Amino acid sequence: MQSVWKFLRAKGNWPILAIPVLLLLWARFGAPNLGLTTFNSLSYFNSPYTENSPLVGPLPQGKPGDPVTKRVILIVVDALRDDVSRKMPSLNKLREQGADRVAIVGQPSFSLPGWTVMGTGAWQEQSGFATNSPKNHIQLDTLFLAAKRAGLKTALVGSPEWAQLYDQGVDLSDTPDNPTSGDEDHYTNMEAILAYDNDLGKRGLEALKSNPDFALLYFTGVDSAGHGYGGASQQYLDAAMNVDGWIAQYLEQIDLSEATVIVTSDHGQIDQNWDGGGGHGGWESIVLRSPLIAAGKGIKPDKYADATQADIAPTIATLLGLSIPTHNQGNILLDMIDAPGTLKATRAVDNAEQIAARYQSMLEVIGSKAKVDQTLIEQAHASLTAGDTDKAIELANQSISVTRAQWDAAREGRLANERFLRLLAALWLILPMVLYAIWWAKAGWNRAAPVAVGLIYLILNPVIYLGRGLSYSITMFNTEEYILPFLTNRVIDAMILMAVCMIILGLWRRKAGVGALARDAENTLFVMGAGVIIQILVFYVLWDVQYSWTLPDTMLGFKYYIDVFQSTVFWPQLPLPLAAILPLLAMGIGWAANKIGGMATRP
Repeated sequence: MQSVWKFLRAKGNWPILAIPVLLLLWARFGAPNLGLTTFNSLSYFNSPYTENSPLVGPLPQGKPGDPVTKRVILIVVDALRDDVSRKMPSLNKLREQGADRVAIVGQPSFSLPGWTVMGTGAWQEQSGFATNSPKNHIQLDTLFLAAKRAGLKTALVGSPEWAQLYDQGVDLSDTPDNPTSGDEDHYTNMEAILAYDNDLGKRGLEALKSNPDFALLYFTGVDSAGHGYGGASQQYLDAAMNVDGWIAQYLEQIDLSEATVIVTSDHGQIDQNWDGGGGHGGWESIVLRSPLIAAGKGIKPDKYADATQADIAPTIATLLGLSIPTHNQGNILLDMIDAPGTLKATRAVDNAEQIAARYQSMLEVIGSKAKVDQTLIEQAHASLTAGDTDKAIELANQSISVTRAQWDAAREGRLANERFLRLLAALWLILPMVLYAIWWAKAGWNRAAPVAVGLIYLILNPVIYLGRGLSYSITMFNTEEYILPFLTNRVIDAMILMAVCMIILGLWRRKAGVGALARDAENTLFVMGAGVIIQILVFYVLWDVQYSWTLPDTMLGFKYYIDVFQSTVFWPQLPLPLAAILPLLAMGIGWAANKIGGMATRP
């Protein structure tokens, strides 16, 4: 004991105390607070692009156009995958009569963000709805508001969250509570899941009897069954088939010679996530590919190229002859609209003007001096006046592409400037680690074992994660209630791996002596901690840890969040300060190995 105390008092051995203290402080205070800050920043993203933002001035309302159809019925089937939608007989019959395509969903691919995109044409970054957490209404122009400006009758049938989002412009709003919401078996009680969808279906039929000009009818059971059993399960298919029956009943009430029906979903659902259900929210193809079927008046039957979810709002506006929602970022899907060339060209120019005004306001929000070029729009107007409708459409589409390119360049430019500043800050944070590594080398302490064992941890940690069939995706969180258990399991994995690494170190350096082995163990922890912190700093440089005007890459963002939470392993939410205990494990293993080895060599 005296030799250990003497070793600790030696001037060059201060890391034995400094490193665990720093790691303990980070794990107990730094990482949890950083993780919570980032989580809240994403969950309640305060977009500066909404109409309530002081940075956004009033946007000019576009001109209404001539209607293509008398009515549009938009049917939203929550979490319906494109592949499963092709197993639904009634939907396939509709598909054969009309336009069949896929709508690519934005990220994060949650429900409220998707519902917002459908009704506004504005992506998550502009709407402020990045997750299902916000409890406010949409602070953007919507299809419902555009319909009311045109004096049309509107209807909405769905869950209460729809009424939360679309609290204005709706004449008939029927959004009953789900009786089992909050129950433990909410996602596994198929009887209750189908019963709620059947209730929504009956309410949808009643809404159709009121002859709305624009109606949005919603089903939630596919999503619920998917969360409970996965997107490849029989239960998921059963829920989809139940909705298919209601679609058949809806179509009996709709005259497709006068009305247009559009069926889509807000996102897809993976086969299975870590706890057995099916999640969404991330970047997986099966989650981002949503069916988009349109049939009836004004629709040309065919199989079409992929569109985006943002294209739904301006397309419905064109079909109904509405002004395009002022915050829209999508394209009118003119290729599938059956209408006179003059009408289509006029609306294409309207779309280009609306996009130009919206993106100009977005450029001003991020402090860009760029001005949207209006030249192509002027040329499109001239072609329209001259009666060259094809040229007008071509020029309008070119204008939209150029406008988006201007935005992308300005956005990337601001990101590059901010990343440079964050890189300078990150280098200052890395500097103490570099100086310590230099001191370590000059001190002549053993480097091979601590560096090798530290790298074993840093390499095996993600290998074990991926080996469990997990991915770096928000989709791994089935619902918010599963976040803590999921992250806790990741910390347990890290605890076990760290203990194994310390056993390896103790066996490797068993002959080094108790003091030297203690120093090696602390330096191993330094390598582990530095490796994780550097990964966190890489994300910080790229995307920051608080989001004020842009949303991060969802894959890198999820890995960052896992790294932050997993780094609490040095002192998890248990009376177990591992950063102080693990060196003792290495020392104990080394001592025991020496004893056993000495006994084995005795004559």
